[in-house]
Amino acid sequence: MNLACSVKGYLARAITQILIEGMSRSGYLPKLLSQT
Repeated sequence: MNLACSVKGYLARAITQILIEGMSRSGYLPKLLSQT
């Protein structure tokens, strides 16, 4: 149970990191940040 929770948390963090890296590489994140 605890292991499944930590694996889920790890996957969520990894996916978030990949998405952020991809967005910043494609220039989408800077555009989004400059709009606010």
